[in-house]
Amino acid sequence: MKEITIKETLEPFLKNVGEITIRHKEISKEKGEDFNLFSIMGMESNETYTHSAIIATLLDPSQNHYKKDFFLDKFLKIIGYKFDGKDLNNSTVTQEFHLGKIDENYERGGFIDILIRFDNGKTIAIENKIYAKDQKKQLYRYSKYNEAKTILVYLNLYGDEPTEYSYHTLKLETIHKISYKEDIINWLTESRELLKKDSILSLSLKQYILLLKKLTKTMDKTREKELTSSILNNYGAAQYVHSNFDKLIYNVRESFRQAVIRNLQNVLIDRNYRVVSGNASDYHYSQIWIELDKTRDLTMRFGIESFSGKGNENGKIFIGVFDRLTQEINIDFANEGSDKYLSKYWPVIRLIRTRKGNSLHLNSGDLLQKLNDENSHTFKDLLEETVSQIVKFMNDYTEVIEEIERNRANGLENPQS
Repeated sequence: MKEITIKETLEPFLKNVGEITIRHKEISKEKGEDFNLFSIMGMESNETYTHSAIIATLLDPSQNHYKKDFFLDKFLKIIGYKFDGKDLNNSTVTQEFHLGKIDENYERGGFIDILIRFDNGKTIAIENKIYAKDQKKQLYRYSKYNEAKTILVYLNLYGDEPTEYSYHTLKLETIHKISYKEDIINWLTESRELLKKDSILSLSLKQYILLLKKLTKTMDKTREKELTSSILNNYGAAQYVHSNFDKLIYNVRESFRQAVIRNLQNVLIDRNYRVVSGNASDYHYSQIWIELDKTRDLTMRFGIESFSGKGNENGKIFIGVFDRLTQEINIDFANEGSDKYLSKYWPVIRLIRTRKGNSLHLNSGDLLQKLNDENSHTFKDLLEETVSQIVKFMNDYTEVIEEIERNRANGLENPQS
């Protein structure tokens, strides 16, 4: 009896899944769903100015959607919160609610992303995460506000649990975990069904829902049913793919990261830099660090992120200046067309690009397939281009960092601020 190979088992299944995916993409194009204003403006993963701003505005009964407590009421039902105040319309919603300066023990202070206050004195504190990592004792600090009357809601793309680094001594079961993929999309979809279809509010919500489906890789219901059927009809093959997928993708990404490290070490061998490996490709923020001095522990260094296909800039790889002191340094950009401010941690970054000018992103199936062979022309060409752009950025900003470090050592202000 002929033994059936893994290839013979997997190929029909993968072909069927590929056809479903292609149909999904074709329908999205026909509907114009790829044309998204948030993506065009580069705001699709901005937690504060896109996601928190939209959610907080919808939740606030006094905002100019003029639907009063309509959205807030449906949101509370989605998360299973029983309101026992007088009037939900008396609720107030504040974005970036300031708790004061973070103390030396990280047990007080910070900013709550979204705070809902009810007329009975109770509150809901929402911590919103798209790609940002947890901060030290973050949820623990927020729990201290209105302590006996506050519930904590931890919102992220897929409903992942917060880390102990954030919740500290809190009991994990006391933190309500919700996701964009299920809870937020369902909340917005159910709300939109009750709005006037051609209203600006309804169309705006549709744009935002499409953005969330893109970020969470969510298919439309018809394609989802087809995919479910294909998986269940090929259960063994699907299990095999699922079990090995992450490891195989990690191997390709990590192979490229290690090649970048080796090449940087060779290029910088006669210069006063030290290449530090950083987190591997199975970390959300996978990076390479480059330090300017081999003997002193400086406050600033160069960093290349992220080789995981996730992280800042929606997973695009960039080279930047990393400031450990997070002092909101204002650095004059060497190239106004390509350099930009990312955060207090990254005062200036520059996206790494292919020779065709596309952003380098290790989340593309086509690219990962080509990078699977380290001896291929694509692998070598992309490696050379990446290292060249990294070194160019370092040359542009080394003197700036050295000047800032000298001034910090002498207790002076940032010379460029």
